[in-house]
Amino acid sequence: MNKLLAFILFVISLSSYGQDMTIVEGKLLETNGQTGLVGANVQLILVKDTTWQRVTSTLANGSFKFDNVPPSFYKIRYSSIGYESGEKLVRVKGPLTTLEPFIVAEATELLNEIEVKAKNLAVENKGDTTSISASGYKVNVDANAEDLIAKMPGMIVNGTGVQAQGELVQKVLVDGREFFANDPNIALKNIPAEIIDKIEVFDQQSEQAQFSGFDDGNTTKTINIVTKLENRNGQFGRVYAGGNAENQYSAGGNINHFKDEMRLSIVGMSNNVNKQNFSSEDLLGVASSSSRRGGRGGGAGGMGRGGESFTTNQANGISETHAYGLNYSDEWGEKIRVTGSYFFNLKDNLNNQLVNRENFVPGTSNQFYNELNESITKNQNHRANLRLIYTINNRNTLMFMPNISWQKTDVDDVLLGTTSTAEGAGLNSQINDYEMTTSGYNFSGNLLYMHRFEKRGRAISLRLNGGSSESNGGDYLNNLTVFEANLTRSDTIRQFADNYANGVNYGVRLNYSEPLGERTMLQVGYRTNVNHDDADRVTFDDTVVPAEIDSALSNVFQSQYLTQAPEVGIFVRGNKLFGRLAMQYQWAYLDSKQQFPESGEIDRSFTNFLPMAMLRYRFSQDANLRIFYRSFTQSPSITQLQNVVDNTNPLYISIGNPALDQSKSHMVNARYSSINTKQASSFFALFSVTSIEEYVTNSSLVVNEDTLINDEYLLRAGGQISTPVNLSGYLNTRLLFNYGVPLSFIKTNLNLNAGTTYTKIPGLVNGVQNLSQNLTYNGSVALSSNISEKIDYTLLYDFTFNDVVNDLKSNLSEDYTYQSAGLKFNWSFWNDFVFRTQLSYQQYKGFTEGFNDEFTLWNMSLAKKFLKEKQAELELRVYDLLDQNTAIARVNTESFIEETRTNVLQQYFMLTFTYTISNFKGVVDRSGQDRGPRRW
Repeated sequence: MNKLLAFILFVISLSSYGQDMTIVEGKLLETNGQTGLVGANVQLILVKDTTWQRVTSTLANGSFKFDNVPPSFYKIRYSSIGYESGEKLVRVKGPLTTLEPFIVAEATELLNEIEVKAKNLAVENKGDTTSISASGYKVNVDANAEDLIAKMPGMIVNGTGVQAQGELVQKVLVDGREFFANDPNIALKNIPAEIIDKIEVFDQQSEQAQFSGFDDGNTTKTINIVTKLENRNGQFGRVYAGGNAENQYSAGGNINHFKDEMRLSIVGMSNNVNKQNFSSEDLLGVASSSSRRGGRGGGAGGMGRGGESFTTNQANGISETHAYGLNYSDEWGEKIRVTGSYFFNLKDNLNNQLVNRENFVPGTSNQFYNELNESITKNQNHRANLRLIYTINNRNTLMFMPNISWQKTDVDDVLLGTTSTAEGAGLNSQINDYEMTTSGYNFSGNLLYMHRFEKRGRAISLRLNGGSSESNGGDYLNNLTVFEANLTRSDTIRQFADNYANGVNYGVRLNYSEPLGERTMLQVGYRTNVNHDDADRVTFDDTVVPAEIDSALSNVFQSQYLTQAPEVGIFVRGNKLFGRLAMQYQWAYLDSKQQFPESGEIDRSFTNFLPMAMLRYRFSQDANLRIFYRSFTQSPSITQLQNVVDNTNPLYISIGNPALDQSKSHMVNARYSSINTKQASSFFALFSVTSIEEYVTNSSLVVNEDTLINDEYLLRAGGQISTPVNLSGYLNTRLLFNYGVPLSFIKTNLNLNAGTTYTKIPGLVNGVQNLSQNLTYNGSVALSSNISEKIDYTLLYDFTFNDVVNDLKSNLSEDYTYQSAGLKFNWSFWNDFVFRTQLSYQQYKGFTEGFNDEFTLWNMSLAKKFLKEKQAELELRVYDLLDQNTAIARVNTESFIEETRTNVLQQYFMLTFTYTISNFKGVVDRSGQDRGPRRW
C-alpha cells in the first residue's frame, strides 16, 4: 500500500511540469475609455459546449479574471443595470490571454424602465444556482440577512434554522467565502440587509468535484450572500447594551472590517434573558436530563420557549449566555487563500420540567410515569478552524482544513418521579440526585492534494484525513426509591464513577477522472478508513467504607471499525440532460472487545454493493428536475456497543450491545424547481424516501415486578431497561410544495408551503415487535410587505396535524394538532420614532389533560433614533406583554409517548441603547468623481 501511494505521488509530481491552462483577463470601461465599470456581471461560455460556463463580477477598476480556462473559442457576455449589455466571440490560448477592453455605453432607457426591468429579474436561475436580487424585497433599515431571506420565495425561516427549496441550509458563504465555518446562524443574524446585493442558493459540490468537473453527488445546501461592491471596503456593524431594575441585561453586537480581499468580523453577546448562543456544540455525548429518562428529543410545538423572538429555536429552560467569535479571511499573495474562525461560548442553563410519559407494556396494562425535574447545566467550549488553499499553479492545488474544539460540562440534576399502572395502582416513587462533570477535546483535519492534467477533465486527487478525541470526567448518583406495594421496602444507591473515552480515526481517499469524450467522463477511486474507540467506566459503591468497585456497573471496552471501498463511476453531460452512475464495493470489519469485568470479543465483517445514481434534466433555463439516489452504511457508536449498565436513573436504565451490526440506508431525493423571472415567482417540489436495513433501535423490557437482569443486576418493579438492537423496517417519506409570488396590487410577497411526512420506526417491547407510525400534514402561509423601509410587516399562519399509530395501541389513534398565527410589524414614523411589535398565538390540541394549552406571546417596543446620521437608537421593550408564555412538547417513539412542559422566560421590560457603525470608503461614480463616504 505504501509503495503504491509513493508511486502515485511520483507520477503526479512528474505530470506537474506540463503546460498550464490559460488565465483570461479583461476590463469593462465606460465610454470615456478610462473609468472602470464596477460590479458588472461577466459570463464566459464555451462555444462547443454551452453547459460549460463561468461567471464573475468586475472589480473597482472594471477588471475581471477567469482562472483554469482550457484553450478554445468562447463567448464573453456582460451586463449591468443602467448599461447596455453585450456579447463577443473570443479565442483563448495559453498561458495568458489578455482581452481588449470592452467599451460599455449607458442604457438609453428611462430610470423607471430600468427599475421595472430589475424588478422583473428579482429571481432567476443561473445554471444550477437560484439568484435572488435583494433590491426586489423591502425591509426595515435595521433588518439583517435573516429578515431579508424570510421574504424571499422558496425560503422558510423557523425554529429549526433556514430551509431553502425544502432542504436545511448547512452553510452560509459571504462573497463566496466561509463565514464562521459551518454555522449558518452567525452570518444570517449579523450581516445587515442593507449591504446585500443578492442571495444565491445552490448545492455546493465537494472540493474534488469543483476541481475535476466530475460531480460526485456530495453536495451541501448553501446560501451565498453577495454584498454590494461599494460595501466591500470599510467598517460596519452595530453594538448594543440594555438592562432593567430586576438585574436583567443584554449586550453584544458585531463589528466588521472589509478591505479588498481581507475580511475581519467580530461577534458577541452576553445576557441573562435567554438569548441563546449562535449555535450549539455537541457536549461530548453527554445527554441532557430528558435523554437520561430515555427520551429522544424533538416533538410537536417547541415554540414560545422564552427567546427574544418566538421564531427562534431555543434550548429548553432559561439560559445565561456569553458567546464571542472571530472570523478572518484573506488572500496572501496570488497563491494562498485563508479563512479561519474562533468561537467561544459559555452557557448556564436552568431547566425545570413536568413530564408525563406512557410506557407500552404488551399483554398487560401500560405504565404511566410522572416526573418533576430541575437541571442546572453549565457548558463552555472553544472552537477553532482553518481553511488554507495553496494554488501551486493552474494545475496543482493543496488544501489544509484543521478543526479543534475543547469543551467542559457540569450538570446538577434532581428529579422526583412516580410510576403507576393504568388502573392507578402505584408501583414506585423515587428521589434522584445526579451530578456530572466532564471535559475533553476533538481534533480533525483534512489534507487534500489535487492535480489537473493537460487534457481537459483528466484529474487526480488524494485526500488524507485524521482526527482524535478524548474526554475525562466523573459522576455521582444518590437515589432513594420507595416501592408502593410495600412501603417498608426501599432501595438506596450512592455511587460515583470515573469515565474516560478516546477515539482515533484516519483514512485515505484517492480519485482519478478521465474524459471518454466531450460529454462523458469516467472516475475510479479508492478509500479506506479506520476508527478506533476506547471507553472506560469504573463505578464505585459508596454505601460501604472503603468504597468498592461495582463490577456490574463497570466496563473497559474497545471498538474498531475498518472500511475499504473501491469505486467506479461514469458521468454524462448533455445540453439538457446530466447523469451519473456509480458503484462502490465496500468491505467492512467491526471488532468489539471487552477487557473488564470479563474478557470477550465479537468480530464480524460485512460486504456491500453501494450504488449511486443522479439525473438532472433542464426543461428550460428556468425549470429543472433533479433525482438523486444513494446507498451507504453506518457503524454503531461505541456508546451503543459498550455493554455497561447506565443507571443514572435507576428506573430507566440502559445497556449497550456488542453484537450490533452496521446499518444500510437507501435514500431517494427528487426536486423540481421552476422560476418565472417576469413575475419574480418560484415553485419548488421536493420528494424524499429513506429506508434503513438493520436500523439501530431499542429493545425495551418493562417490568411490573422485580426482575434479575443477566443474573447480576436487579431491575425493580415499575422499572425498564433498554438495549440497542438491529431491526429492519425503518422508513421516512416526505413531500413538500412551496410557491412564492409578489402580489403587486398590495405590494406584498406571498409564500405558501404544504407538505406531508410519514415515519415508521420499529422497536421491541418485552420481546414483542412494535411499529410506531407517524403521519404528519402541515401547511403554512406568509404575507410579507414590500412597501417601503418605513412600513415592514409579516403575517404568518402555520398548521400541523399528527396522526400517530402504534401496533401495541392499535385500538387507539393518537391524534394531536399544533397551530400558530403571528404578526411582525415595524413602523418608522414621525421624527425618527420606530414602533415594533411581534404577536404570536399558539394552540396545542390532542394532548393529555394538563398539556392542552393555548397562549399569546406579545412583544412590543418603542424606539427613537438620533445623532446626525441616525446611528444611535434608544429602545424601551416589553417582552411577553400578556405574561402568558409557555412551552409544551411531545415525543413519540417505538416504546413510549411523552409530553413535557418546560419553564420559560416571562414578562420583563428593558431599556436598550444601540449604535450602528457604517463607514465605507468612497465609491467612484460614472463621472469619475469620488462620492465620498456612504452610509447604509
